[in-house]
Amino acid sequence: MKKIIALLCILAMVACAFVSCGGDDNTGTESFKGTEYEPIKREEIVYEKIGEPSVKPENTYKSGDIKEIGVSIEGADEDGTLVLKVGKKASLKSKLFPENPAITAVYWESSNEKIVKVDKDGNVLALAPGCATIACTTVLGFSDTVKVLVYEYEGNDELANELITLLNDARAKELSKATDAEAPSEEAASEDATADVSADASTDETTDSLDQYKLKTDDVMLKYAVNQRVYEEACEGTMDSTRPDFYGIGKDRQHTTVLTDYEIHSRGSTCLNGIWGEYTAEQVAEILLSSEDSKKAIMNKNYEYIGVGCYKNGEITYWLVTMIIPF
Repeated sequence: MKKIIALLCILAMVACAFVSCGGDDNTGTESFKGTEYEPIKREEIVYEKIGEPSVKPENTYKSGDIKEIGVSIEGADEDGTLVLKVGKKASLKSKLFPENPAITAVYWESSNEKIVKVDKDGNVLALAPGCATIACTTVLGFSDTVKVLVYEYEGNDELANELITLLNDARAKELSKATDAEAPSEEAASEDATADVSADASTDETTDSLDQYKLKTDDVMLKYAVNQRVYEEACEGTMDSTRPDFYGIGKDRQHTTVLTDYEIHSRGSTCLNGIWGEYTAEQVAEILLSSEDSKKAIMNKNYEYIGVGCYKNGEITYWLVTMIIPF
């Protein structure tokens, strides 16, 4: 009986090994439109080091001592933002005013230590993608803050900018035509009367008139958030054949995974499209503009910002496009 049980166990183990290892259906790769792919392996992150965290200083001011009446943080951008890659550190400095008070100690604190840590000297260490606030507080409770944006993948700016340019050119031409068609007949007559003058207008003026329809790309937080998300999609292998080419418009998943970690959700409604494969920027633009839903969003005047994430891995390029309607 024991020999029979042992034999059955061996057969079961062999069967399990065959199921888990054999067959073309489970090779670790998948196929999408003829393109073989596999999840990308993340590079190992080497974290820099900072010192010990702050301890709240005691108020030991005496009568007649010069006391601080404010503090400002130095070391961030003009808009109070610091951008860091995961594993890297930066140094912030506190400036008290008036200068040289009796107590110069300050307290540094992070709003989310899973994303950013800060030590007693204002050295900031980026731990994970997302957004956190660093606060510097004086003995008397005066404080200043800096917003820290942490990213892991910088993005392929050359390809991303190429796609942004193509989409913006198509948007500007389409919207300018629609505006001209909506113009009153009186204006049309006036334009005919001044046709000779208009003919001498420079091409720069035409370009300026089209620029008003183009989507803005100056939101740094949006740029890094979208790049981070497309990188995660590529690493996780979740841009696979079980999904459609496009994620669609306003799906909750995109609000929560792409935007809120970087506090971009405050801008309002979003339109997000994702696609991957052996596609150039021109092909992705053509695909986006050939889809009725995505083209409608691209041509919607209410959308003002655009962010393109692009990760190239060999022959496969992962694309993510998002547009935002501000409040």
